[in-house]
Amino acid sequence: MTEKQKRTNDILLQRGAKLEYKGKSKDVYALPNGNVLLVFGDGFTGTDGKEDPGGNTNIGTKVGLGAKNLEVSTALYALIEKELGIPTHNVRVDFDSNMLEATRVQTLGGGLEFISRNIAWGSYLKRYPNTKQGTPLTDFVEVSVKDDEAGDPFFTRAQHIKKGFVSAKDFDKATEYTKQITKFLTKVFADVGMELVDIKVEFGKDSKGKLLLIDEISPGSMRVLSQGKELSKDEIYKRIMNKGGQMQPQVLVVMGSDSDLATMNGATQMLDKFDIKYQVDFVSAHRTPEKVSAVAKGAAARGIYAIIAGAGGAAHLPGMLAAETTVAVIGVPVVSGSLFSDGTDALLSIVQMPGGVPVATVGINRSENAGILAAQIIGASNPTVRKKLEAYKKDLGKTVHQKSETLRQIGHKEYLKQREKKKNA
Repeated sequence: MTEKQKRTNDILLQRGAKLEYKGKSKDVYALPNGNVLLVFGDGFTGTDGKEDPGGNTNIGTKVGLGAKNLEVSTALYALIEKELGIPTHNVRVDFDSNMLEATRVQTLGGGLEFISRNIAWGSYLKRYPNTKQGTPLTDFVEVSVKDDEAGDPFFTRAQHIKKGFVSAKDFDKATEYTKQITKFLTKVFADVGMELVDIKVEFGKDSKGKLLLIDEISPGSMRVLSQGKELSKDEIYKRIMNKGGQMQPQVLVVMGSDSDLATMNGATQMLDKFDIKYQVDFVSAHRTPEKVSAVAKGAAARGIYAIIAGAGGAAHLPGMLAAETTVAVIGVPVVSGSLFSDGTDALLSIVQMPGGVPVATVGINRSENAGILAAQIIGASNPTVRKKLEAYKKDLGKTVHQKSETLRQIGHKEYLKQREKKKNA
């Protein structure tokens, strides 16, 4: 048994996870909190003994494949949620153990696969033999039923709805989501020299009836070309995760409580301004110390350049993260709801780190400066970000000059009156 397998088994035991289903590429466990735990394995599917995203037979394993699929899917789901606002079932991920905690859902239609195609390829040509391979397709979505024995048969919209397993409203919404995801990823992949041929996605509904993107979007669930040639799954992974960091988060923005979210919003606004990908999460130094450790230890491997950590009161979070990572940690002292707290307690706690474990510390509640500092760290090796920073700095100067000119024209008394009026508006 490998160290990773031992760690996985220990976590399953600690969390009281009970096996529900062993799949071709992942196992599903029930958790006491009502969610499910997906453990990604190294199996892959194919057709006639060859690897194929449209295949429904497990034809082998590749060491490390599960970890790669989890990395890619997590990165793409984070992008889809942030850029398209399409909700996913992702709750939290543990890359060290190939685990994803997800919201429990009822799979749409009992297990429907929404397959979107930009180009005629693969199984499409078998069903439409008069179509030439490579023919462009527009907004083309087919929906099949997950049924290995029947070969995942396709049915029309009317047929799916007539079966009574899915409503017209849910079917149409899932179809629209699929089109949005396809258009978005087509553009994103083009930035790394990839042409998306087709992609397979799945949906489910949570306990409140909300439609969620579920399962995974990984190299095994898509077909991609580069200069007319089909890319291997390893090459797709490499381009998505390693080429310039265009898709995976480059900054983690974490905080110990949801009460800090409004304060930390300044950091995310700045990261948005400089087009830097980031991930936001709640990580408590005192209530989830094991998660703090996992986040810190896994940051460098994920390609994270900086961790922005907001904390109030005792404010141990930034220091605990810094103790277990080589990634730069930026601490944001947050004014807590504690009696007499003005943020000074958090400031002193974060800034007074022992030698050898530095935490870059910004002013109290000044999360926007943490966002800028993270951008400057990335900009040291990224010319695009550096140019945006240069433009931002110039705009700061322009703002001061404009205020100075207004002051000269109307005088300080009128200027103060207008400023107070805006402040109280």
